[in-house]
Amino acid sequence: MGRLDDKVCVVTGAASGIGAETARRFGDEGAIVVGADLRDDGVGDLGIAVDVSDERQVADMYERVIDRFGRIDVLFNNAGISPLEDQSVLDTSLEAWQRVQDVNL
Repeated sequence: MGRLDDKVCVVTGAASGIGAETARRFGDEGAIVVGADLRDDGVGDLGIAVDVSDERQVADMYERVIDRFGRIDVLFNNAGISPLEDQSVLDTSLEAWQRVQDVNL
């Protein structure tokens, strides 16, 4: 029996890297996985396109998950960015810094 049998798990940043591997692992443990990313190609039973820096898109994503599965048991808020223009505290523009904050937090 899997540790996450029939748990509904939402993983952001699920198209690659840590998010994709986490989504696969949750699935291996029996979870129903919703993989969220900028495109609907996140790993999981359901892929949802969402920009996590957009409050309305995030709310819509959660509404879709609850409409389809009835609940959310696990959130793995993994989405994050590290853009090239955010390489140095001395050189990073306010716009680049704000975008990182909006996505990563």
